[in-house]
Amino acid sequence: MFGKRNRVEPPAELLDKVRYIVSYRMSLYRRDGGSTAKTEPLPAYFRNQLASSLDELGIQVLYRKSRGLFDRKSKLFHRVVDKKATRLDFVDASDSNDAGAAHTLQAVNRYEPGHWEQKLDMAYQECQKLCNEWDRVRYLETQLDTTQGAEEVVRLVEATPHPEHTVKLLALSPNYDANSYALYMAYILTGKISEAHTVLQITIQLNPTDARLHLSLGNFYWAALCNATGWAPKTNPGPLKQITLRVLGRDYKTVRKMARSQFLEALRLSKNKDIEEQANAQLSTLMTMESR
Repeated sequence: MFGKRNRVEPPAELLDKVRYIVSYRMSLYRRDGGSTAKTEPLPAYFRNQLASSLDELGIQVLYRKSRGLFDRKSKLFHRVVDKKATRLDFVDASDSNDAGAAHTLQAVNRYEPGHWEQKLDMAYQECQKLCNEWDRVRYLETQLDTTQGAEEVVRLVEATPHPEHTVKLLALSPNYDANSYALYMAYILTGKISEAHTVLQITIQLNPTDARLHLSLGNFYWAALCNATGWAPKTNPGPLKQITLRVLGRDYKTVRKMARSQFLEALRLSKNKDIEEQANAQLSTLMTMESR
């Protein structure tokens, strides 16, 4: 008579890591309010980062939601696949259908201990890192909206692990226009002209159809031209006096072409009369500069 084989149960910590990854993936579709988050650049960026990490590790963390016919409980099915084989399969149940609701373990259908658990731990750590980045962006947006001092704004951004990457995340946000303006002005007011230029470049790269951004970058180049040839009488350029050809590392002719290109792009994209008037006025100014 053969003895009954003892079934190995997965550690609770392992199940929690899978739950965390699944919950994080679900939140990327819901944190900004419903299905519209699927098309927003910032959640899409984080989804792609996680997908890339899982691909590199060679594992899949899958999930499926359903609702029982009789008990009406919400059920969340979790599955971890490594080398095309299912290594872990378990089901959680909850009285709520909310993504963030507390679930209790209902059943473990499959568990095969192995090296894949180390990969899952790495995916879990990546999720934590990405979640921290998301929270940092939300915190910074709140601060940018309430902080008045330019030096404090710069300090907040430069205190992050990778400031340029932080600028990129802020430029992917639905609030990118307010974020970029606050950062751009803060860098200008603190004399960090190269950083201000970078903010505009990154934001335009990620939002290429925004006419106002192209107008702003054109005005940035236009200020450098005015500083080279002289401002109109009685004009006080203020901090814009710091935008020079030397800082940009370009000659006058090149910067003039760059400014013209941005103003023309603003006109092409704009449906706003005020933007069109400003862009046309600046193009006329450039023609005057060319005749000098």
